[in-house]
Amino acid sequence: MNKLPLLAASLFLLVVPHAVVAEPTPIAWGGWGFLAPSDQVGQLAPNIVKAGELDPEMADQLSLRLQRSLESALLQRQDLRFVPAGADYLQDSYVLFFSVISDYVDYRRVDEVAVEIYTIEAAVLVVNVSQQNSRQRIVNNIPVSVKYATVQDPNQTPEGRARIFARMLVNPGPAEEMEDIVAKWTDEASKLQIREKSVWLRVAPVELSPSARELLQQYASNADQARVIEQLPYRAASTLEWQVAKGLNIPVVPFGASSASQKLVLSISDRRATIDFKPPAADRSMILVVDELRFIETSQVSQSATANRGQTFAARFLFRVVDGEETKDREAILLELPLKSVQSDLFARDKELDVPQEFGRLIALAGRDVGEAFAKADGKWFEQARSAQEQRKPKEVEKAVKQLRNKFIQ
Repeated sequence: MNKLPLLAASLFLLVVPHAVVAEPTPIAWGGWGFLAPSDQVGQLAPNIVKAGELDPEMADQLSLRLQRSLESALLQRQDLRFVPAGADYLQDSYVLFFSVISDYVDYRRVDEVAVEIYTIEAAVLVVNVSQQNSRQRIVNNIPVSVKYATVQDPNQTPEGRARIFARMLVNPGPAEEMEDIVAKWTDEASKLQIREKSVWLRVAPVELSPSARELLQQYASNADQARVIEQLPYRAASTLEWQVAKGLNIPVVPFGASSASQKLVLSISDRRATIDFKPPAADRSMILVVDELRFIETSQVSQSATANRGQTFAARFLFRVVDGEETKDREAILLELPLKSVQSDLFARDKELDVPQEFGRLIALAGRDVGEAFAKADGKWFEQARSAQEQRKPKEVEKAVKQLRNKFIQ
C-alpha cells in the first residue's frame, strides 16, 4: 500500500518536466549588412564599403567568422534554436543580423604623438520578417562598438584606411592590440532576449542650424574635414541611439541617412538576397538640434616665456522628444531642453587642432551624455548641462525627464 504513492510521485516527476519545457524559439542567421538604405551607406560607413570593393572576398570571410562565432555561442542557450542557413523569409520568423551602423577615423594628439583612432559601430539586430508588413518589427537592436588607435601616418591613403577597417572585421590579431568587433558582437548576441515591446523610438540625425553649418564649413579646407561635417549628424545621432537603446533596453528604429519625416527602408544583404524591411513608424522620436557653435582662440605667455595657445569649442543645442516622427510640429513636442557643451584645450603654439573634427567629437559626446542622462533620468546632469535659455527650476526639469523616461520602460 505504501508503494503506490511513491510510484505515483515517481511517475509525476518523470512526466511533468517534459510537459512544462517549452520548445526553443528558432532564430535564423541573416548574415551581415549595413543599417541604412543602399544608396546612403557611403555616408555612414565609407571605409567598410571601400574595403569590400578592394577585396571582394572580405564579405564572405566576415560572414563565416560571424556564423561560426555565433553558432558556438548559442549552443549553450536552451531557449533558442539557431538556424544557420536557409531561413524562409516569407514566413513569420526571427532573423539575426550583424548590422554595420557607421565607421569613421578621428585624429588626436596625445602628448607629442599624433594618433589616428578607427571606430566601427555595429548592432545585434533581430527582426521579425514576414510577408505581412504589419507583422514586420524590430525585436532587438543592441549596439556594440570598437576602436583601434595607431600612430598617424601622414602618407596614409583612403585605401590604406579601408584595409585597416577590413583587418578590424576579419583578422584583428591579438586582443591587446586591436579590439575584436566579432567577439564583442557575439558576446552581446549570446545574451539577447526575445522580448517584443510595444514602444518604438527613433533617433533622428542631428540637425545643424545654418549658422552652425557655416562655421564648420569655414574651417573645412580638405576632403577629410568635409567628410567629418557630412558624417557628423549621423555619428552624433548614433551615440545618442546607442545610449538610449542600451539604457532603456528597447528596440530603436534605425535612423539611416534620411530626413526625420521619411520612413527608412532597411536593406540588409544576406549574400543570397536582399530584404526590404520596413520598420514600424516610431511612436516617439528624439533629436538634437545644434543651434549655435562658438570657436574661440586665446594666447598667453608663461613665466618661462613659452608661448601657449588655447582653443575653446562650445555648442548650444536643443534636446527634443516628440510624438511620432514629425520633429518640426510644435504641438508634437513632449520635451524640449536647451543645453550646452564646452571643451577647452591649452597647447603649445606649434600644435594644431582640427576644428571640424573637434566640433564633431564635442557634439557626438553631447549625444552620448544626453542619451545616458535621459536613460537614467539624471537630473543632476541636466542641471549642469542646461543653457541660459532654460527658465525652469532644476527639479521641474528632472520631473519632466523622469515622467517621459518612465513611459519608455513601461
